[in-house]
Amino acid sequence: MASQTVYVNRKRYAVGLFWQPVSAGFNARNYARSLSRNVDKKLNLYTEYRSMIGLAACKNGARPGMRVAAAAVMGSFSEYTSFLAVFAVDKKFYLVAARNGIILDDRIVDSEDAARSEYVKLSEIPDWGAFFAPGTWGMPRAAERNLADILDGHNNTTLHSISRFGAGIVSLILVGAFVLGLGLIFRDSIIQAMS
Repeated sequence: MASQTVYVNRKRYAVGLFWQPVSAGFNARNYARSLSRNVDKKLNLYTEYRSMIGLAACKNGARPGMRVAAAAVMGSFSEYTSFLAVFAVDKKFYLVAARNGIILDDRIVDSEDAARSEYVKLSEIPDWGAFFAPGTWGMPRAAERNLADILDGHNNTTLHSISRFGAGIVSLILVGAFVLGLGLIFRDSIIQAMS
């Protein structure tokens, strides 16, 4: 699997997540843990967006707290339930496809030819609400948008760790520090009580 990060406006965003719809009543973390066990155990980060779960892997550059690019694009294009978009990012291309409010595709494509080919293939599916592509491609009905403008201010969705081990360790350290602090504050009282 390729890198799951992209830099836009000197900020790092997670891309290329494994997206799955979530049924009502499921706990997001538990569903993400179950899904990662069944798909790929290396997927150790998750995000919840609307009625979807996105999984990512630390080994591919994603980190807890990192913003999710696909969620920002979905938020920016909220007037469309279905859209197909390709954005130029550095020397690569970022492709996002959403149908009926569900993210179908969210990935970085290394070459312009591969990105254009994938865009043309997906555009043959009927009933897209909107198309977005680089202006140099000359695609019919496609508008050009700048990814930096779309990601700016539209993204509060971040990645979280599936495992609770780290949170447990932090809690244990905080409780230990609290007990030690109380012991230091009341040290003289405790010594007098024991003698």
